[in-house]
Amino acid sequence: MSEKEMSTEDLIGRLSDSDDLKRSLAVEELRGRGSPEALVPLTVLIEKEGRDTFFTICCANALKRIDFPNITDHDLVEAAVKLRALLKDIFPAGEMTEKLSAALEGLMETWEMRRGDLIGLAGDSTNVERMVEAIELLGRMGEVDAIDVLAGQIISFPPDIARGTPGNIAHPDPKVRVASINALANVLSGLNPKDERRSSLYFEHVLEACEEGGRELRHPEKEVRLAAVNACGLMGDPSAFPYLVEMLRPVERRTNIFSRNEEREVILAAANALGNMNYENEGSPELGSYAGVIRNLLGYYKNDSEVIGLLLDAQSRIFATLSDKYAGLARDTKGMARALAPPEGTRAVPAAQMRT
Repeated sequence: MSEKEMSTEDLIGRLSDSDDLKRSLAVEELRGRGSPEALVPLTVLIEKEGRDTFFTICCANALKRIDFPNITDHDLVEAAVKLRALLKDIFPAGEMTEKLSAALEGLMETWEMRRGDLIGLAGDSTNVERMVEAIELLGRMGEVDAIDVLAGQIISFPPDIARGTPGNIAHPDPKVRVASINALANVLSGLNPKDERRSSLYFEHVLEACEEGGRELRHPEKEVRLAAVNACGLMGDPSAFPYLVEMLRPVERRTNIFSRNEEREVILAAANALGNMNYENEGSPELGSYAGVIRNLLGYYKNDSEVIGLLLDAQSRIFATLSDKYAGLARDTKGMARALAPPEGTRAVPAAQMRT
């Protein structure tokens, strides 16, 4: 049977054939058809090959001919995420870059037409399953226009009459809150580090989802707190440090009387997140304080090798950052001393003899 007689499904199946000629002919036929179903399989093939070859160029040519308006939302996002990674990590320049960029541009034009509807679905509680799906898609695409909708699903708070801001009621279904936390963290982590939204009220919503306390049991569901802890690790913002530590404190030492968090998964996630903080921008006093807290936790978990290993990773990262700062300070001090030293063959004038 020739390629023209084969169904699209069979052609996609042939993409995994060991015969390069058969694969190439299948790709060529798919290119002519522009079949939306071929979008993700072709992208995966390029990802697996991971280099500029005749076959990957054929796949990239086929991608440009895809009937983008008829692809599913899931396939659109799946392919867009993969193409972004390919362009960033594997094909930053060259012929493949041009072809993959053209395919990504077509995908983004389609996304632009759909994202408004997906943001609307993310805030529509009439269908929770579709709501969660929309939230996940928006998060994977890093859709910044969805930030307010995502944040609003996580935390309930009363209106602020002084500021004239309305209150908010978090979604009652933990699946929606988990999806929103994951999506919000993905969107915020994709922003420029200088973007104020990274460390604003939006991230505070994620931090507060770590807590069980306040005057009420905000998030009694373990999966919500676990998602928040993992989000803190993804963001790497050191402002999450005290929240993560609270998850690891011995029960009798916790400042929050409502804390009853003894779930193993959450404890391990919190210890792991401490090792993923971006400590580089913290000052030496803060780093010293962090190291002291970690030391105390190491004493408490001395019989738990799994937690100890994660805490030691965090401690090593803090010490390495401190070491770099002191080394930089030493270099700066020596450089300043050289700059202020008198020219060779002269002697320094005592300060008391200097005239103003």
